[in-house]
Amino acid sequence: MNRKQMQIEVCKALLDFNKRCCGGFISENEFAVTTDGFKVYVFHKDECIFDIEKVRKFELKNLFAPDEKDEEMKLTNRFFKVGERIVEKYETENAEIYVFADVSKQFKGFHFYGASSQKRILVKDDFGRLVGLFLPMKFNEEYLR
Repeated sequence: MNRKQMQIEVCKALLDFNKRCCGGFISENEFAVTTDGFKVYVFHKDECIFDIEKVRKFELKNLFAPDEKDEEMKLTNRFFKVGERIVEKYETENAEIYVFADVSKQFKGFHFYGASSQKRILVKDDFGRLVGLFLPMKFNEEYLR
């Protein structure tokens, strides 16, 4: 999903009263918004095609706080079917992190940074600029045995 499609998703969520669209500034110029409470998109305030004032405000700044334990995640060749969804296994030097494939696909082409399967995953572009974040899945391969 590219950044234009992300903004279209936000616009659709703002029009749908069943969606829980909320967001907030994470810096002076960066606005973070979620449409489902699971993944968050980050936009520069000047590039937003939606009206920031129409988004219900929520404090998201702490989610983006830097963590020295964050490392770039590498996709392994391990995939698991859980119900109707596919789970992908990522690794860092110190952790194994499981992610729903449909969520990671929405951030295709970007880099993922995480510290553990208990903390958020930051998404950055090739220049290190924040694109968003999403939550990992609590999963253990032992469940499948």
